[in-house]
Amino acid sequence: MTKKPLSLKVGDSVVVKPGVTDPDMGDPIGGWQGRILAIEKRKGQPDMVHIQWDSITLKQMPALMIEHCEEEGLNWGEIWLDTEDVEPAKPRDTGKDVVKAAAEIEEQYAWAFLGRQGRSIQKVLARDFFW
Repeated sequence: MTKKPLSLKVGDSVVVKPGVTDPDMGDPIGGWQGRILAIEKRKGQPDMVHIQWDSITLKQMPALMIEHCEEEGLNWGEIWLDTEDVEPAKPRDTGKDVVKAAAEIEEQYAWAFLGRQGRSIQKVLARDFFW
């Protein structure tokens, strides 16, 4: 029996199927949700979808993953996955929510690209100093 390909389009919300792992880090990402930014058709292979994580997923993303992405120059807000790894979902937020959540995370991890030294800088900057 031939599997009918998913009918996905740019802008659709999708959720990652259980058991799927991040292709760069190997961490489980089943249940993570976002919106399709682009679809890449591939001959003889499953199509790929470029997904921007929604604000709920961004806020629940592990700190170690964000820090690793910052150190390695990877984009923690987006991912490319095979269409076989996702299924349609109902949107849980708006594009404005995603922008706001991403800005908060960027501010929180602004120095993470420097690794351990960056985390130290961030801790110092996060303290409230009264002079």
